[in-house]
Amino acid sequence: MGETESAGSDGAASDSVTGLRERLGGFVEQLSDATNARTVYADPVEVGDRTVIPVARVAFGFGGGYGPGRARGDSEGEREDEEGGGDGTAGDAAGAPGEGWGGGGGVSATPLGVVEVTDDGVRFVRFADRRRLAGAFLLGVLAGAALRRRRS
Repeated sequence: MGETESAGSDGAASDSVTGLRERLGGFVEQLSDATNARTVYADPVEVGDRTVIPVARVAFGFGGGYGPGRARGDSEGEREDEEGGGDGTAGDAAGAPGEGWGGGGGVSATPLGVVEVTDDGVRFVRFADRRRLAGAFLLGVLAGAALRRRRS
């Protein structure tokens, strides 16, 4: 989702910034549409005499950047490359100011458990998290080893 454009006297820089704003505005709108209770809680499911509501942890992350600059290796606007002679001829962008922007993002959804609704009440049933279990097991092993050393 990135672009690089040359900013000339024709207002290309202004057009590029406007385009960036439009894209970011659309992205923020889509993100706000996606962040609601339905993102975390799925539709209730009837199972016998109980209703279960799946629950997930949802995390969004994104970033981006924008900046102006000149072609790499171009200190005085004179650079020779294979496409041009550094004299402003066609195919030579040396010395031309430019700008670039880019961004990216992602989303992660992890099932946590279910809300169980029965005639007796409401409770949350957490799914087994293997990382948590592994951490608890490791902590138990370390505590056991420490106690054994103390006794010796």
